[in-house]
Parts: sequence; structure tokens; C-alpha cells
Amino acid sequence: MPRHAVLHLEPGFVATEAAAVQDVLRIANRHLGRQAFRLSVTTSSGQALVESLSGSLVRAEPLDWKQLRPDHLILGGGLGIVPVLPALMPAITRQRRGGVQCLFLSDAAAEWARRNAGADPVTTHWENRDALEETHPGLTVDGGLYSTYAGAVTSAGMGSTADLILTSVVAPVSADLASAVARSLVIEGIRSGDTAQRPLEADGLAPGRGRLAPIIRRMEENIETPLRLKDLAAEAGLSVRQVERNFKAVTGRTPAGYYRWLRLRRGKTLLEQTGLSVLEVAVCCGFSGNCGFSRVFQREFGILPSELRRRVKSATANRF
Repeated sequence: MPRHAVLHLEPGFVATEAAAVQDVLRIANRHLGRQAFRLSVTTSSGQALVESLSGSLVRAEPLDWKQLRPDHLILGGGLGIVPVLPALMPAITRQRRGGVQCLFLSDAAAEWARRNAGADPVTTHWENRDALEETHPGLTVDGGLYSTYAGAVTSAGMGSTADLILTSVVAPVSADLASAVARSLVIEGIRSGDTAQRPLEADGLAPGRGRLAPIIRRMEENIETPLRLKDLAAEAGLSVRQVERNFKAVTGRTPAGYYRWLRLRRGKTLLEQTGLSVLEVAVCCGFSGNCGFSRVFQREFGILPSELRRRVKSATANRF
């Protein structure tokens, strides 16, 4: 009997993730010359064609938990899954207890973690990580691509979805088959779950400019309580003047300006992805009050934090 995988999507899903699931299983069947994997796509939206964030459409069946007996249940990320997942959780829990492997991608993983994770680490896309750590201080968010705890697989989703499906769905049937599919996808190698997502700005610096990397990394690790420039310079073995010259040459900003930009960008993420108040976001980003935060935020992004929050809520409500 073929292994049955169900991919659950809601309006606003991530097309990259859906395509990765579909193509990995399709190519696996092609290599075997038979249907070793059967894929169903479901939705609770009541729509026969579900639209992704990028506007692509996927045909989906109505969700029927009584008839659903898959081997793997894959919950796609995106805007639409966040408000829907809480209502699905009791049925998902029953599926897990019945031996179904449940895989949560990106936003679905973050939402599952908010409601179900305990002391065990969870994985989600790095853009969700800040929000989770701020709203759930006791939660450990893994920095890898995917991880399995308590029978649930949480993942970064996006491009790592192919690695996840190859490892969790295809490889248990045949490791050689998983490798063959990876080659067909022009993937050099299947990445393990502990492969770092590498979200830090410091990791993206051009070769030859690595002297700033430890300083930027320390900045990113200390957003809520900013460090002094002289302490950052001393840790890197540089003078303050050397740091100032290097930052201007590499980033076009002063060290203080770059640090402020990192903090403001973190604030923008929190405003878009959490329910924290503007004052709470300001404090999380190392600002002493709302007024100063709002002033420099508007100068950087051309919009007040309160207005950005209002637009995000309005856009989400209008589209889904």
C-alpha cells in the first residue's frame, strides 16, 4: 500500500512549501515507477481552489477528519493557518496519538509551539523566532531547519521543506530513493535538521569584511540591552576608531546607526507578528519609551509603529 501524506493548506499558504511537498513525492513515484506515495491536499476554507500568498492556486478537498487516516499530516505555513490552527488542534492531537506523523511548517510550527510546546525545543522560520521568544520567555527555539520532539516535527519550512520531506517521508521507505530524488531536484545533499538557518546579518557579510562579523553578531544577540561601542570594539580586538571606519565603509552607517537599525528591524518584526503593544515592542528593542521609539521608527521606515500595526491587521482581515 502506498504511504499516504495529507498536505493541509489554508488561504495565504506558502507556495514554495506546497510545491516542495508535491514535487518531492511526485519525483519519488517517478523513480520507483509506481505510486509509493499518495498525496491529498485538504483545506477547511470551503474553497475548491486555495490561493497562496503569491497568487498561485492549488486544488484542495474539504477536510474530513472522520475519513482522514494518513501516515503523514503536513500543516503548511502562511497567514491563513494561524487563525485556523487552534480549532484544528484537538483533531491533530488525535491523529498524533493514533500514530500519524505530524509535520508543522514555518508559521504552522510557530502557532503549534505557542499552544502546545513545553520544555522541549521547537523549530520555526527565523522570522518567527523573535516573536516566539518575546511572547514565550520559557520556550526554547531551535535555530536549525527541523526537529522532532514529542512525536511532532516542527520546521523552518520554505526551502527547507524539501529536505524535511526527503528525510521524514521518503528516506524511511528508502534512503537510496531519497538521495535519487535529491539529485533530480539538483540538491547537492539533503540537509540535516541541525543545519543552521543562518539568520544573522553577520553571516551575510562579504568575504574580506569579516572583522565586523563578531561585532554585528554581538549586536544581534543583545537587542533588548544594547552594548557599548567600546566594549564591542574591545571584544573584537579593535579600537573604537577602527570599528567606526569599518562600519562606514561596509554598511554606510555609523556603528550606533547600524545597531539602531538592527533594533528597529526587530521591532518591525514584532509589530507585524505579535500582539505586543508598541511600548512593549519598544522595550524589547532597547528603547526606554514609546515616544523615542516611534520617532526613530518613523524616520527609518516612513511610518509610525501604531500605523504599521493597524495596516497589518487591516490587510490580514481583508484578505482572509
